[in-house]
Amino acid sequence: RSKQGGLMVRLASRKEGSRRPRNIVLIVTEGRTEQLYFDGLKQRGCNVLIRTTGTSDTDPVNLVKFCRQQILDNSLDLGAGDMAICVFDIDENTKQNLIRAESMAERNGISPAVSNPCFEQWLALHFVDVDHPLDRREAHSLVRKHIHGYSKVANHNDVLTSLRGSAMQHADRLWSINGPKKGTTVSISNPCTSVHKVISGIEELKRRNTAR
Repeated sequence: RSKQGGLMVRLASRKEGSRRPRNIVLIVTEGRTEQLYFDGLKQRGCNVLIRTTGTSDTDPVNLVKFCRQQILDNSLDLGAGDMAICVFDIDENTKQNLIRAESMAERNGISPAVSNPCFEQWLALHFVDVDHPLDRREAHSLVRKHIHGYSKVANHNDVLTSLRGSAMQHADRLWSINGPKKGTTVSISNPCTSVHKVISGIEELKRRNTAR
């Protein structure tokens, strides 16, 4: 056993030549939309296994608690390159709850992927460089404008995947303007997201493990 970020985690075998992936990326989401999107990051032959899972809990604190348990259940070793990511929205959550969730995530080595106001804001960035505050309804409207028949329970990666590079650039620009100024995540202003940061980490892990 090893200790990472205050959490005891079981070591998973990473022996060369085994059939196990070199690293596991666990992604806990609050909705089907997010889970389907992150499923699109799965890739064969990169020695990284991406596991997405959802829960009926939607508030960030319980999402982080669920993620913490999933780290144990999936035998993740965060000190050896495994990743644990918790995806949630800023809106409809109190600042106190968000701060508590972020603090708990940090203590347990969990990377929060948050969007303000909601995950659809991240999806909209695949098509447009959103530069003004918006609410959940407008974020959904922007996505529906570019994805015909958009549904929160449907897989739209056939449209989104090829545009992910544009979303990353747009999100990075927003982060430089509306991102946290004191090292926190929950203080991000509207519009803003940190989804691009966790995706960048996943892609770097893929590149590193493929090159080995």
